[in-house]
Amino acid sequence: IRVKETNILREQLSTWLQAQSWCQKDYPSDANFVLFKTKDSETKTIIFNCLEQQGILIRDQSKQLQLADCLRISIGSERELSILKQTIANAINNKLKEEK
Repeated sequence: IRVKETNILREQLSTWLQAQSWCQKDYPSDANFVLFKTKDSETKTIIFNCLEQQGILIRDQSKQLQLADCLRISIGSERELSILKQTIANAINNKLKEEK
């Protein structure tokens, strides 16, 4: 049951990422994580830092070959992913407000 739930949550997170203007690419995965590329290093840093400040740990994959500006999110519970998405959305919206 946990594998099936993880697959569903991974697909939901991938779909959400694909709909975000700051997400340049979502890499296909059968694992318990999602790898995605942000539009630039500033966006990657904003997302990484806001999640870290909330105690949400993700992996910065930028030092890996051909994965510049990429982050990896492990699939947690539905509640955890909801918090993750809201945290990212708030950080990106705050950054956009600052730019105006």
